[in-house]
Amino acid sequence: LSLRIKEPSGQVVTGMRDAIEMRFTHGVDAFIGPTNNILAQHVGAFASAIQVPVVSWTADARALSDKGVYPFFARTTPYINDAGPALAALFGKFGWTHIIYLYESATGGQVFEATTPTGSIVYAPFLHDNVDSFRA
Repeated sequence: LSLRIKEPSGQVVTGMRDAIEMRFTHGVDAFIGPTNNILAQHVGAFASAIQVPVVSWTADARALSDKGVYPFFARTTPYINDAGPALAALFGKFGWTHIIYLYESATGGQVFEATTPTGSIVYAPFLHDNVDSFRA
């Protein structure tokens, strides 16, 4: 087993160049990462086209769940909205009514919304890729 490491710093062009080089120059059998959602979508589409698996532990964009587009992409972290019921229960248990979730994103902020077990509405500004509102 050999491991090659590339750091594209979240840059799509650099990341795609690295993926192409790693596959066609060095013959890698799989990609681990990328950690950035936007880069993961590009590398995931490329890898699916050439049938090379991609495993990411941080990319959580909902689009990456589409096995029609990304059949060779696997992630080990859930999409953030799937955690909604558990987060709402935690907020309710501790009586939290205002929270903020900090996340690095290239696409700007969106809103997260949940109902706690006590009926309170929790709003948090999200700095996250492709987050839909949900009710827990």
